Amino acid sequence: MDLTGVWIGESVGITTQTHHWIIVQRHVVLDIYTRWQEANTFESDGVFMAIMGGNNLFRIQRYRLDAYGEILNADSFKVLQWLFSWQDGKQIWFDVLFQRVNTGLQQFEIEFLLSLYED
Repeated sequence: MDLTGVWIGESVGITTQTHHWIIVQRHVVLDIYTRWQEANTFESDGVFMAIMGGNNLFRIQRYRLDAYGEILNADSFKVLQWLFSWQDGKQIWFDVLFQRVNTGLQQFEIEFLLSLYED
């Protein structure tokens, strides 16, 4: 299954801005570019690499703690424990549910992706 495309994610169990991801899949490697919905750039700390595994799972490599995604079907996946919040002095982790978007890219997204492949 090819995950290349634009994805919109909603946090499960907590209210946040919408997650906006662009994924480019090369064989078993996923290049993931993330931003919040209202942002008009992709920052360097929002770029991740993931490796596809078996059983519809992929592992996202992060700075301190890897995250795992579960592919639900061709148009949706869930990232487990992607973000956290402090509640009553405890760190609580939340999943994000993503849906594929078929409406195309915004101009700044196209320019960003083209810049990746200019070299």
